[in-house]
Amino acid sequence: MRGKSNPTEIINGWPMKKKKALRITDEIIYHCIYRYRQLACPGSFCVNTTNGKPVITETNGFRKIRLTDLIDKMKEEEATTGCDARELKLNQNYQVHASRRTGHVTKDQRLKKAIKNSPTPPNVPLTGLNYLWSIAHALKEIADNERKLENSERNADMNDERCANWNTERNIVRIADWRNNWRTERNANWSVDRKADRSANWSTVRNADK
Repeated sequence: MRGKSNPTEIINGWPMKKKKALRITDEIIYHCIYRYRQLACPGSFCVNTTNGKPVITETNGFRKIRLTDLIDKMKEEEATTGCDARELKLNQNYQVHASRRTGHVTKDQRLKKAIKNSPTPPNVPLTGLNYLWSIAHALKEIADNERKLENSERNADMNDERCANWNTERNIVRIADWRNNWRTERNANWSVDRKADRSANWSTVRNADK
């Protein structure tokens, strides 16, 4: 039978479970409650047993979400797309070079919805651990989607590389086959010509002796 599960504790605003104590440094390692579930969150904190404060305050995205983060992100994207409207007025054929990705928009919406915490009636706002879990779920969903996008792009690059390597190997094989066929044909023709020359020379010598 499995042992008793460690209770959930709030560490720096995040639901954590005690993993193990480090006696040498008087510290305790806490892991995210989702580490052992399907979400498999890698977040962790190391807490000082004397003052109870986290030794590592920010790791694996475990920081309190602030609306200023979204504002900074939007400002950063606006800096790259702000000139598009002006350029389009001057030139209708202007190509928008840095449009806002759909993934960024949906990511902002998820975070805003989790932080705002104002569901439509008759649902009531979340409180306590449920509110923290909703934010953790939103962050985890965003991380999963970004990981899937990276994997798809990586697989596409690998497929392109495989196709390029296959085409190169196929061309090498074709060239090798062509060379072998050319050498075989050349040797065959050379043998036939040599036999014909020998026969002609032998006939000439024999006729001369007669």
